[in-house]
Amino acid sequence: MSKNEYINKSEATETKKKGLLSRISPKFNLSLKHENIVANLPFIGFCFVLVLIYITNSRLSESKVRAINKTSKELKELKWEYKSLKAELMYSTRESGIVQMMKDIGLQELTEPPIIIEDIKTK
Repeated sequence: MSKNEYINKSEATETKKKGLLSRISPKFNLSLKHENIVANLPFIGFCFVLVLIYITNSRLSESKVRAINKTSKELKELKWEYKSLKAELMYSTRESGIVQMMKDIGLQELTEPPIIIEDIKTK
């Protein structure tokens, strides 16, 4: 086995060991040397920006879900209030409801039919 073949095989095993990070950024090196850290700053910055976007997105979505839940509760309450007011209005516009309101005010229901006054000039 020649020296070149041995180097190629060792490089192949190193790339298998690096795994996913080497596929994403071939320059990414796991050793913590100053040069390697500086060389990988753009990638680290990109990851940091992605994390910030993810956190911001999750907070915004949670606040929107809370607002939707609050609005749906208010809508349910308003529907029940509408139905109760509608039922009260239907009762108060019936004849028995009007008679009851008139008794509370002090008015009485007519027992004899109303008198029709005719204009003599029109005849």
